Amino acid sequence: MKKFRAVCLAFVMMLSVAVMLCGCGDTKITDKVNFSYVDEITVVMSDESTAVLGEVDFKTVKNILQSAETGGTSGEFDGGILIETRKDGIVTHNIRVGGADKICVDKDNSTVYKISDDDYKTLEKVMDNYKL
Repeated sequence: MKKFRAVCLAFVMMLSVAVMLCGCGDTKITDKVNFSYVDEITVVMSDESTAVLGEVDFKTVKNILQSAETGGTSGEFDGGILIETRKDGIVTHNIRVGGADKICVDKDNSTVYKISDDDYKTLEKVMDNYKL
């Protein structure tokens, strides 16, 4: 009887750990970034200067990023687009976008978000407007 109780207790503990580990990841980028708090979005250029997105592009990029969910490929990657969210001129988050299924917030490579291919193409077009 003691062995049975020990096995049951071990099973419950392992199940608890598994649920905890699965639940720790953010499922949507909005779990990490409060976009209602953001008042400015900038794109970081290759020379490390920044360009502030205009009102229409701000809304477009914000909507695209808000749709991002986990499920991409985790691990190290170089983001092709570096976006900064700001509040009162201060950077709140760095968002690296390396493709439709590779979006990281603040270099957290363990949680990688994804957007649709169409949203990624739209994001690329918006960012092309700000290249030097």
